[in-house]
Formats: sequence, structure tokens, C-alpha cells
Amino acid sequence: MLTTKSRSSNRFIELVRVYSDGACRRNPGPSSIGVILYDDAWNELERFAQVLGNATVNAAEYRALMRGLDLAAKFTRRGVECYLDSDIVEGQISGRYRLRSDKLRSLFHEVKDLERPFEKVTYLRVRGNDQRHGLAHKLAHDALNGR
Repeated sequence: MLTTKSRSSNRFIELVRVYSDGACRRNPGPSSIGVILYDDAWNELERFAQVLGNATVNAAEYRALMRGLDLAAKFTRRGVECYLDSDIVEGQISGRYRLRSDKLRSLFHEVKDLERPFEKVTYLRVRGNDQRHGLAHKLAHDALNGR
């Protein structure tokens, strides 16, 4: 586990932005996650990266989101915006796509449990050229590559 640059206070803030990404070498195969949190003024709050072991890419994406929501609870109980590049995970969490996999269904319910402390959680799909998401992507791949 690698955790860097954390800023926590006793006071909650209004909004936390969570950028999360999962990485997987082969599918399934060795996997990892990367998460970066920002406040409403785009100040970085925390970075996190972790190697997971063997998983599918969708499971890694769910695990990254779960870690992001867990970390966000240190900073807010109000609003959380989650930025994801996985169309599958964003679509399932938002209710646009059906859950067909029992393994993903279990992770879906864990995400829904992690939403409970917050007044509002929003899920947003990002494209490949989003620089902040690129940092989460780099964290996940660096962890997977042992850096």
C-alpha cells in the first residue's frame, strides 16, 4: 500500500471530487488501483495507490471507486463527485446498465453502502484526455509496475 500527501482536518468540507482508476495486466490478472481526491477549489487532498492481486479490470475499477468513497468520508458528509473512465462501472452505478455478474453485483452493493454517509454522490464519466484522471491512472499503473 502506498499513501502520499494527505490533508485532513476536523472540519468537513462541502464537496470532494474523487478521481479513481483500476489497472489490470491481462483480464483477469494482476491488478491495482489509483485514487486522487480534490476539494471544491481543486486543491489536492489525498493520493492513494495499492496493488490488489488478481482481479478483472471491472473489479479493479469498482475497488478504486470504493477506496475513493472511503477516503472521501474523512473530508465530507455533504457532496462527492466521482470521476470514472469505466463506462461499465459508471453505467451500472448510475442505473443505466444492468448488473449481470454476481461478483460485480456484490461490489455494486458495497459501493452503495459506502454512499450512505453522504448527502449526495454524483458519478461522472471522463474521457481519456482528462488530466486529473490521468494522474489516477498513472498511480494505478505505477503501483502495478512496482514504482
